[in-house]
Formats: sequence, C-alpha cells, structure tokens
Amino acid sequence: MPLLEFMIAIALLSTLAIPVIIVLIIIKSISMHSQKNKQKALKGKCYTYESSLEEEREHERFVREHRPKSNYPYLLVDCVLTNREHVFYRELKQITDELGYLIFPKMRIADLVEIPKDNENYYSWFGKIKSKHIDFTICDKQLHPRLLIELDDSTHYRYDRIKRDDFVNEVFHDLDIELYHVWEGDKDLRGRVYKGLGIKTYVAEKKDETEA
Repeated sequence: MPLLEFMIAIALLSTLAIPVIIVLIIIKSISMHSQKNKQKALKGKCYTYESSLEEEREHERFVREHRPKSNYPYLLVDCVLTNREHVFYRELKQITDELGYLIFPKMRIADLVEIPKDNENYYSWFGKIKSKHIDFTICDKQLHPRLLIELDDSTHYRYDRIKRDDFVNEVFHDLDIELYHVWEGDKDLRGRVYKGLGIKTYVAEKKDETEA
C-alpha cells in the first residue's frame, strides 16, 4: 500500500506540475518576444530634434547594456555632451543648419591652433593649451574654423576659470577669430552667430524691427 500511495502522489504532483511548467514556458516566450520587439524598435528608431533626451538616453543605455562583455574597464558614455550642453547644441544646430555651417563640440585648442616646431619654447606653449578645449567650434564646409562659442556657467566665476578664460580669449583675439561666451537661454543667440560669422542680413533685420 505505501508504494501504491507513493505512486499515486507522484502522479498527482506530475499532473499539477505540467500546467505550471506550461504557464512558465508561455511567460518566458512572451517575455523573449517582447524583448526582441523592443530591441528591434529601438534599433530601427530614428531620432529627430523633437525627440526627448530621455528617449535617446534609454536607447543608448539599452545598446550599451546588451553589448558583449569587454576585458577592459572602460564604459562608453551615453553622450559626449551633458544634458545642458546637448540642449544648447540643438538650439545652435538649428541656426548653423540654416546657414550651411558645421558644429564640432569640445574641440581641443591644440587641434585649432598650431605652434611652429622651431619655436624654442614649443613645449612650454603647447603645455598651456594641451588640456583645454572649446565647447562649440563652428566651421564652414571646408572645415575652416569660423566662430568659437563657450557655454558658461557659475564655475566661470572661479579665479582659476577666469584666468583660463582670459588666456584663451587673448589667444583667439590675437588670431582674429571671434570667441563668444554665452549662457544657456541666451535670447539673442541667433544674432550673435550671424554677427560672429560676419553675416549682416539678420543684424540688419533686427535693427529695422527695433526702429519700427
């Protein structure tokens, strides 16, 4: 009898276990299908200027999390710009796109200027610029630098930042290229860009509107 009861118990457990296993298989299948659809949707998604930063960050995080494991400790950043810089970049890009200019964010000053190799203080002068960069460099289609923009914040009131800004300002003033310091939400960014690029049309229109 004990053997019979044991066999009956096993049969009952098996009967109960089968539906549970089936349900788990179905749930797993649905989850995998949903994940594949999400991956496919994100992979094929094309972001526009109207896309929210959070959507783009979600896509970037998803791609990074599903990238094969690396032997190195490095992680790819979500974006080369901070959220604040990215918002400003979008606003600036709308203006430069209209004019046919290109924006290069965070360019090293060492890539914008050069020091003659025969300068006896070459390494000293290079040391002054090697770790500095410009927030936004606007170039024409031939990639000639035409206008430089620094997106300032409260850190620029620090003594070390003021000293750094004064040096950079003098360098590019000496090279006869405009370097503007602007703040987020600058109401006349378009006018500044037009003026910095030597385009008088917009400036003239603004003057006529003011006089009217």
